[in-house]
Amino acid sequence: PGWKESNFQVNQRAFQLIEWMATESSLDFNTGAAALCAQTLVDKLGDIKLKGPASAALVAIAQRYTLRFVVGLVIEPIRSQKSPKVLADCLSWLDTQMLEFGTKGLALRPVVEMVKEVGLQSSNAQTRTKAVSFMGTLRRAVGAVVMDLMGDLNPQLLQLIEAEFERVANQPMPEPIHTQGGLAGDGSGASGSGAGGAGAGQVAGGAGDDPMDELFPRQDLNALIDQSVYKKLNDNNWKERKAGLDAIQAALDGANHRILPNISADLYTALKHRLQDPNKNLITVALGLLAALSTDSGGAQVPNIRIVALATMHCLADKKPQLRNAALAAMVAWSQASSLCVDQAILPAIPNALTDISPELRSSLLQWTADTLGPRDTSGARLPDLSLLISPLFTCLQDRNSEVRKQANRVLKLTVVSCGFETVHDACSMQLQGAAKAAVAPMIEEFRHAVGGDAGNTGRRPGGGTPSNKARPGGPAHALERVASPS
Repeated sequence: PGWKESNFQVNQRAFQLIEWMATESSLDFNTGAAALCAQTLVDKLGDIKLKGPASAALVAIAQRYTLRFVVGLVIEPIRSQKSPKVLADCLSWLDTQMLEFGTKGLALRPVVEMVKEVGLQSSNAQTRTKAVSFMGTLRRAVGAVVMDLMGDLNPQLLQLIEAEFERVANQPMPEPIHTQGGLAGDGSGASGSGAGGAGAGQVAGGAGDDPMDELFPRQDLNALIDQSVYKKLNDNNWKERKAGLDAIQAALDGANHRILPNISADLYTALKHRLQDPNKNLITVALGLLAALSTDSGGAQVPNIRIVALATMHCLADKKPQLRNAALAAMVAWSQASSLCVDQAILPAIPNALTDISPELRSSLLQWTADTLGPRDTSGARLPDLSLLISPLFTCLQDRNSEVRKQANRVLKLTVVSCGFETVHDACSMQLQGAAKAAVAPMIEEFRHAVGGDAGNTGRRPGGGTPSNKARPGGPAHALERVASPS
């Protein structure tokens, strides 16, 4: 019938046919065919009788390829709309698709620029309202940093956007309800065949990327911090040291808190020295930066965290809650960024830290350990080797402080699961005597069946298996040799 058909029933059937072709994987519905349909489908998103079929056809194309591909097709047709009503409906459609598909792989910058140009700066109130709502959804997807993209909008409009951002601040994005055949990692969607399959591969380029990488590309922090900062960090004048810390914070702020994970070990070494600063306010600032480096880079490099792990733990002995909380926040940031960092950088430093008799340090560190490893145990994931914690735990289980004993008991269960009941029980028999053994042995006995099985004498294995302790080199049987005498 052609794209200029005026009969809505004919158009409705035509759009349904497009939807069917996009859905049917055996048909050669390639990207060129999809592009031919885009303008007309967008034009009808504002038609009360045809918006449903038009939207369904576009959604089917997005499912066959990606939402990124479809959005790339519809941006210019939306931008060229003259009718405020059609434009408002188009913005509402975009908003809905962001919620239903998610933002993974979506090129957000051109969408944001288009919405700012034809939506937020529109003279039509309904169009502006839809644009503000879209920005609220974007805020839910990528965070408050999106406000930096608003630029030179008038104060009244900025106030509306800020109010919308505040309204949705605690609303996470829903789980996507649509699959995308051309999106890396989403194998459940149809990818098409023939030319269609080839098109899917072409439009999926960059689809697995974090959409924030396009809005705010990650920057190299090493290039943003010059050698003068390191000199200030080691200056005898506390004001100069503070200026050095402030310079690092300014660099993170300037990068929109999005930096590459290739952070220099020299920076971690410099910050480690500040964890022993005579000015405790500077210690708190340094701990905040250590947390931010992981949060802003989206990772935690094991060699770097090894540099600062023990020094950070020693901060937990401080009497000031603010400083202890800052240290815990840094450790939480590292654990959230990388479980490998927990296993290879943080846990190995804990036995040394627990030699400090401070009840604040011991209780906080043991609680962090239980809170971090507990979810792994609950989910059935394999725990790391905790044999190095056995001897320190025996000491903490006899601590005078009740909170230390409570948290040590939580970690004891995880240690039994990791190393095996017999390993921990035998270590108790060899290391402790008299009243100490009489106090600790019953606590270990409580977790005899923590792993499952008849005796609970083996650590958890990948895939749920529980081979003999002697069958695994470096496993619980070997761990016993390492803990046979107290350190």
